[in-house]
Amino acid sequence: MSWQIEGSLNSRDRVSKAKDNLTFLQANHDKLTGTEIIRIEAIANNTIWKLAAFDYLEQKRQKYDVEYAEIKHLETKVNQTAKAIRDYEADKALEQLKHDENLIETNAKLIDEIYWLRTELSGLKQTLAISQRASKR
Repeated sequence: MSWQIEGSLNSRDRVSKAKDNLTFLQANHDKLTGTEIIRIEAIANNTIWKLAAFDYLEQKRQKYDVEYAEIKHLETKVNQTAKAIRDYEADKALEQLKHDENLIETNAKLIDEIYWLRTELSGLKQTLAISQRASKR
């Protein structure tokens, strides 16, 4: 059986999930209502599936398969936790970047200040040397 998918998203994953959902629902057709059986057979016999068919199969699978629904719930929680971790790490990295930029800026200011202090010291040494030569005369 081959299907053509119209829409976006990762089509291989969607097709494999849809096949799995369809197989489960056909194997457990005794749990379904008459309307649901007719819709599922229509989806199975159709060669072009709209994204709504994938969503419908997923919803029915979650409705009739408690373990599947629990897995989906846990996957959602894992994804939310992973996103929270990524956000936390991004915030920490941004904070570290700002801290590093401040250190670089402070370092640049100190280097500039050292340059001008050395220039001033050099000028003072020259002035001292001139005044010492003038006092010897």
